[in-house]
Amino acid sequence: MHGFWTALERLRSLSAVSAEWRELLDEDYDLAGPYLRPQQELAKAYPCQRQPNCGCFHEVVEHGPDDFVAICVCRTGSCNPIPLRRADVVVHEVAVPELAAVVASALAVTPAFAPSDIARNTLHVGLYFPHAGFRFPIYLCMCCDSDELANKGAILTSRNDEPFVLLTPTRDLWSDALNFTIDDRKNELLALTDIVEWQEGTLRPRTSVKQVFNRFYERHVLGKLQTSSPQPFLFSGGCSWTDIVIRIMDDTDKGLVHIGERQWSIDYHRMGMVDRRTGDPDRRWKLMLALAGNNRRISCRNPGDADCFKQPIRRLRQTLRRLFPLPGDPLPFDNEENAWIAKFDIADLRSDSPLR
Repeated sequence: MHGFWTALERLRSLSAVSAEWRELLDEDYDLAGPYLRPQQELAKAYPCQRQPNCGCFHEVVEHGPDDFVAICVCRTGSCNPIPLRRADVVVHEVAVPELAAVVASALAVTPAFAPSDIARNTLHVGLYFPHAGFRFPIYLCMCCDSDELANKGAILTSRNDEPFVLLTPTRDLWSDALNFTIDDRKNELLALTDIVEWQEGTLRPRTSVKQVFNRFYERHVLGKLQTSSPQPFLFSGGCSWTDIVIRIMDDTDKGLVHIGERQWSIDYHRMGMVDRRTGDPDRRWKLMLALAGNNRRISCRNPGDADCFKQPIRRLRQTLRRLFPLPGDPLPFDNEENAWIAKFDIADLRSDSPLR
């Protein structure tokens, strides 16, 4: 729907009558329909319908409740009056909250729509939460000229202490000034025409969301993950490994830890189980999921399994002891069952878990 994104940079008010929207959107008009809302306002001007057109908008004159005419006000006055009905002069405006929501959904960011106080047509679309402890604002800016866009980029940069992502409908209005301002603080500039597309009526990323934000992620997240260490869970004395309850709650591998009356939200970053090269879950987290999905057990079913698991189990045990400073072995080996069995309670409550 390239025509829709282009139109957002041609209409300063993001509003027009149906005839102008049809001219701007062409074959995208039906797709864009759900994001155009009729207003109470009636247009005072109407686009010329002559081919080639005269280059000006015609003045709308009302003769009755459903009787209007658009009159050419050019010096030549060569266009014939255009008879119109009330529906023809109803102004349709972009449904900005709905547009922000569909963009946030396509990019898998948390919706958090709010008009920016910087200027009209600059929106706070959502928040990018790549991992626990990291959150970055996502803005969408729709301007009609490159100087205005560069100015808004500069204001956003000056008002945000934290890094952010700036979306624009297209890259047509990008300038050296804008690129310098955004890149100087290692913020990210992305054009929707480059990163999303309409598929069967749904806005989707052209590549994976991870690839869309890859450079931004590497700049602001990966390095910090590689140098940070997980903090121990703080709880009252007198606890043992059997008091710990861990639940994997959803399909993004987030979960909860309970110890007595205390509760913490977790994911593999909070647990320190991260592949430092990629930021993905490492083998320790995969072993935690295996314990959650197999009744707290990692079994040695084949010859050589014990040797294969020994080193990863040792690393997992060390990590658990750092996170939960308790005496004893959290993951002892049971010779009778030929399996490592967790002393803590761990279960998988995800929708695709075999235990559900």
